[in-house]
Amino acid sequence: MVTDNYYTSIPIAEFLLSRGTDLCGTVGRNRRGRPKDVVDAKLNPVEIASKQKDENITVLKWIDKRDVCMLSTCHGKDMSMSEGRVPRLKPNMHIIYNKGKKGIDVAEQNVV
Repeated sequence: MVTDNYYTSIPIAEFLLSRGTDLCGTVGRNRRGRPKDVVDAKLNPVEIASKQKDENITVLKWIDKRDVCMLSTCHGKDMSMSEGRVPRLKPNMHIIYNKGKKGIDVAEQNVV
């Protein structure tokens, strides 16, 4: 399941995991329960900060054009080259999120 920062939180991730559903999404800057050391990490453009909870939930922060915080129950902190005009090193979590988000955005545009 791909979600935006309004629906992404550690309690929701734990609930979905207990029901056998994975979650991947962006996390709001001031969402409670995020690890402080990841949130407050000062990073350079290629660096990432991450922390795992119970080996199932990964919270990750990295810099794209601005700070990006994400949470996933099915991805770690692995990185690979993105596809596109300018290939860049990005977390796999972010690449999968972008692919899933595109389908949601197209569906919302067709509803209107």
